[in-house]
Amino acid sequence: MSLWSSYDFEIIAKALLYLLKTKFLLAHDYEDMRRVFLDEPSKLYTSDIQSAYMHLSSGRKESEIPFLNKRDKDSLSKITGYYTRPSEQLKQIKRSILDPIGFKDITMSLTIPKFVS
Repeated sequence: MSLWSSYDFEIIAKALLYLLKTKFLLAHDYEDMRRVFLDEPSKLYTSDIQSAYMHLSSGRKESEIPFLNKRDKDSLSKITGYYTRPSEQLKQIKRSILDPIGFKDITMSLTIPKFVS
């Protein structure tokens, strides 16, 4: 890990947040958000995290990452704006230019310290 740049850690953090996007959007209050932050990352498949990391590091669209989470295929149908059939999901991915994501009443900041020697 000592060979990784701070940009790699930023990509990993983004990948994890985007993989959990559907769970965050289904949360209704602070306790639900806390539960998502604490419980859900350990339930992600390693292959999904790797796919999301490679997807982001190759410069592809961030809006496609929630569809890489194999555990959340059923949760996507609960959120309005997402299609339930896989063929329509693929059409939505191809059509989107840069879909915004949203978190409910949350402010987040990523702070990466730089060591100067």
